Amino acid sequence: MIMMIMMIWMMMMMMMRVIWMMMMIMRICMMMMFWMMWIMMIQIMLMMIWMMMMLMTMMMFSMLMMMIITWMMIIMILISIMICMIIWVIIIMRMIWMTIMMMMMINMMLMMIMTMLMVWMIIIMMMISMKMMMMIRMMI
Repeated sequence: MIMMIMMIWMMMMMMMRVIWMMMMIMRICMMMMFWMMWIMMIQIMLMMIWMMMMLMTMMMFSMLMMMIITWMMIIMILISIMICMIIWVIIIMRMIWMTIMMMMMINMMLMMIMTMLMVWMIIIMMMISMKMMMMIRMMI
Protein backbone atom coordinates (compact mmCIF):
# COMPACT_ATOMS: atom_id res chain seq x y z
CA MET A 1 0.00 0.00 0.00
CA ILE A 2 2.66 2.51 1.02
CA MET A 3 4.66 1.40 -2.00
CA MET A 4 1.70 2.19 -4.23
CA ILE A 5 1.34 5.66 -2.76
CA MET A 6 5.06 6.25 -3.20
CA MET A 7 4.84 5.17 -6.82
CA ILE A 8 1.93 7.47 -7.51
CA TRP A 9 3.75 10.32 -5.79
CA MET A 10 6.86 9.73 -7.90
CA MET A 11 4.78 9.68 -11.07
CA MET A 12 3.14 12.95 -10.08
CA MET A 13 6.49 14.54 -9.45
CA MET A 14 7.75 13.40 -12.82
CA MET A 15 4.69 14.80 -14.54
CA MET A 16 5.16 18.09 -12.76
CA ARG A 17 8.76 18.28 -13.86
CA VAL A 18 7.83 17.53 -17.47
CA ILE A 19 5.11 20.17 -17.43
CA TRP A 20 7.51 22.69 -15.90
CA MET A 21 10.09 21.95 -18.58
CA MET A 22 7.48 22.42 -21.26
CA MET A 23 6.50 25.74 -19.77
CA MET A 24 10.11 26.89 -19.75
CA ILE A 25 10.55 25.86 -23.38
CA MET A 26 7.39 27.72 -24.30
CA ARG A 27 8.63 30.83 -22.56
CA ILE A 28 11.94 30.66 -24.37
CA CYS A 29 10.18 30.17 -27.69
CA MET A 30 8.08 33.24 -26.98
CA MET A 31 11.22 35.22 -26.27
CA MET A 32 12.73 34.00 -29.52
CA MET A 33 9.68 35.09 -31.44
CA PHE A 34 9.88 38.52 -29.87
CA TRP A 35 13.54 38.95 -30.78
CA MET A 36 12.88 37.66 -34.28
CA MET A 37 10.19 40.24 -34.79
CA TRP A 38 12.50 42.95 -33.49
CA ILE A 39 15.26 41.89 -35.87
CA MET A 40 12.84 41.85 -38.81
CA MET A 41 11.70 45.34 -37.89
CA ILE A 42 15.29 46.61 -37.94
CA GLN A 43 15.87 45.01 -41.31
CA ILE A 44 12.70 46.45 -42.80
CA MET A 45 13.49 49.89 -41.43
CA LEU A 46 16.93 49.75 -43.00
CA MET A 47 15.41 48.71 -46.28
CA MET A 48 13.00 51.64 -46.15
CA ILE A 49 15.82 54.08 -45.46
CA TRP A 50 17.79 52.64 -48.32
CA MET A 51 14.83 52.87 -50.70
CA MET A 52 14.37 56.51 -49.80
CA MET A 53 18.04 57.19 -50.40
CA MET A 54 17.85 55.42 -53.72
CA LEU A 55 14.92 57.57 -54.80
CA MET A 56 16.82 60.68 -53.80
CA THR A 57 19.84 59.61 -55.82
CA MET A 58 17.62 58.78 -58.78
CA MET A 59 16.50 62.37 -58.66
CA MET A 60 20.13 63.48 -58.53
CA PHE A 61 21.40 61.00 -61.16
CA SER A 62 24.85 60.89 -59.66
CA MET A 63 26.52 57.53 -59.92
CA LEU A 64 29.13 58.34 -57.28
CA MET A 65 26.40 59.19 -54.78
CA MET A 66 24.65 55.96 -55.61
CA MET A 67 27.79 53.96 -55.02
CA ILE A 68 28.33 55.63 -51.66
CA ILE A 69 24.75 54.93 -50.60
CA THR A 70 24.94 51.31 -51.71
CA TRP A 71 28.05 50.88 -49.58
CA MET A 72 26.35 52.64 -46.70
CA MET A 73 23.42 50.26 -47.01
CA ILE A 74 25.66 47.20 -46.99
CA ILE A 75 27.41 48.49 -43.87
CA MET A 76 24.06 49.17 -42.22
CA ILE A 77 22.87 45.64 -42.94
CA LEU A 78 26.06 44.24 -41.51
CA ILE A 79 25.72 46.37 -38.39
CA SER A 80 22.12 45.31 -37.89
CA ILE A 81 23.10 41.66 -38.25
CA MET A 82 25.91 42.19 -35.77
CA ILE A 83 23.46 43.71 -33.28
CA CYS A 84 21.10 40.79 -33.79
CA MET A 85 23.93 38.35 -33.28
CA ILE A 86 24.98 40.04 -30.04
CA ILE A 87 21.41 39.93 -28.74
CA TRP A 88 21.17 36.27 -29.70
CA VAL A 89 24.43 35.51 -27.92
CA ILE A 90 23.09 37.19 -24.77
CA ILE A 91 19.87 35.18 -24.98
CA ILE A 92 21.75 31.94 -25.51
CA MET A 93 24.04 32.73 -22.58
CA ARG A 94 20.97 33.24 -20.45
CA MET A 95 19.61 29.86 -21.39
CA ILE A 96 22.89 28.00 -21.27
CA TRP A 97 21.29 25.53 -18.85
CA MET A 98 19.07 24.46 -21.72
CA THR A 99 20.24 21.50 -23.75
CA ILE A 100 22.95 21.91 -26.37
CA MET A 101 20.56 20.51 -28.95
CA MET A 102 18.18 23.37 -28.37
CA MET A 103 20.98 25.86 -28.91
CA MET A 104 22.04 24.13 -32.06
CA MET A 105 18.50 24.29 -33.39
CA ILE A 106 18.20 27.98 -32.55
CA ASN A 107 21.54 28.74 -34.18
CA MET A 108 20.53 26.84 -37.28
CA MET A 109 17.27 28.76 -37.45
CA LEU A 110 19.07 32.05 -36.98
CA MET A 111 21.59 31.26 -39.70
CA MET A 112 18.82 30.28 -42.09
CA ILE A 113 16.91 33.48 -41.44
CA MET A 114 20.01 35.62 -41.83
CA THR A 115 21.01 33.97 -45.09
CA MET A 116 17.46 34.38 -46.38
CA LEU A 117 17.50 38.06 -45.47
CA MET A 118 20.86 38.53 -47.17
CA VAL A 119 19.65 36.79 -50.33
CA TRP A 120 16.50 38.90 -50.34
CA MET A 121 18.52 42.09 -49.98
CA ILE A 122 20.90 41.10 -52.74
CA ILE A 123 17.96 40.40 -55.05
CA ILE A 124 16.47 43.80 -54.25
CA MET A 125 19.83 45.46 -54.87
CA MET A 126 20.11 43.73 -58.22
CA MET A 127 16.60 44.79 -59.19
CA ILE A 128 17.34 48.39 -58.27
CA SER A 129 20.63 48.39 -60.16
CA MET A 130 18.81 47.02 -63.21
CA LYS A 131 16.25 49.80 -62.93
CA MET A 132 19.08 52.30 -62.62
CA MET A 133 20.68 50.99 -65.79
CA MET A 134 17.39 51.31 -67.60
CA MET A 135 16.94 54.85 -66.32
CA ILE A 136 20.41 55.85 -67.45
CA ARG A 137 19.83 54.33 -70.88
CA MET A 138 16.58 56.23 -71.14
CA MET A 139 18.40 59.42 -70.22
CA ILE A 140 21.00 58.75 -72.87
